[in-house]
Amino acid sequence: MKKFLITSLFALLAFAGYSQSTRDLVINEILVNNVNNFEDDYGHRVSWIELCNTGYSKINVASCYLVIESGNESISYRIPKGDSRTEISPQGYIVFFCEGTSTKGTFHTNFTLSMDNGNTGKQTTLSDSLELPVVDKQIKLSLLEANGRDTISSVTYNLADQEPDIAMGRLLQDDGTYKFTKLATTTPLATNETHEPVPAHELFRRTDPYGYGMTITAMTVVLTALLLLYLVFRSIGKTMVLVSERKKNAKKDNDSAPVQKTATKKEVFSGDDMAAIALALHLYDNDLHDKESTILTINRVAKVYSPWSSKIYGLTQEPVRTPRKK
Repeated sequence: MKKFLITSLFALLAFAGYSQSTRDLVINEILVNNVNNFEDDYGHRVSWIELCNTGYSKINVASCYLVIESGNESISYRIPKGDSRTEISPQGYIVFFCEGTSTKGTFHTNFTLSMDNGNTGKQTTLSDSLELPVVDKQIKLSLLEANGRDTISSVTYNLADQEPDIAMGRLLQDDGTYKFTKLATTTPLATNETHEPVPAHELFRRTDPYGYGMTITAMTVVLTALLLLYLVFRSIGKTMVLVSERKKNAKKDNDSAPVQKTATKKEVFSGDDMAAIALALHLYDNDLHDKESTILTINRVAKVYSPWSSKIYGLTQEPVRTPRKK
């Protein structure tokens, strides 16, 4: 049971990591009307789809779905497993050719971006080999998760707006968002940003050429910061005053409160105690003596010789030796 739970936990973590990483995939560029543009491995010029990995880890798109819809009809292509080329490196790209056949390998879908393959009278299913005729000019292209339900990325385009060799792709706008629009040049397996990005300071200069906005913004920030500081210090000051007043009132209440004196039992000394105390006082009085001066007087001794300085007293007298009897 424990092994089963551990295995299930690892499987869930792996699935969660895969699902999260596929969210970095986007449909980056499409070319519907390919006349003199990018060729596939067979030398054919057909419509194609470019996927981009915007994340910073490798992503394998195997088992994901490319689905094209027009009205109530749709065609789906499941990207096969077992091909190492379906792994997209960080910030990398991959191209799928839409020739309408499923017999040319992994990177050839069973539909075209115009959904016009000459087949009619077929029902809408999720079969990989199904191709439907176009119903109207509005077409939606989606990239789905391996479960076939959750959408990773999708774009919508109109066939009437597609010009020969003019691709559509994601372009970064001035407001920081991406818009799927026509590109000045086709960029398969490369970024769509072919022009030099405008620096932020240049955008700001264009927006505020005379600096009025910057001045108002700076003054607003400074005044707001000063106002906040004033409110903070004022609140701190009021709080400290209130705390000080509370302490002062509490101390005044404690000082003004009547002190309750507790009655103590009067001590009674016995005769023996009184006699001992009297004797101690008598002995203390008798031991008192006059106050002596603290002056020390040293007089010179008339006698020069002093036994304290004689050397004979510093020598040890040799003991009397008794002859040893033989």
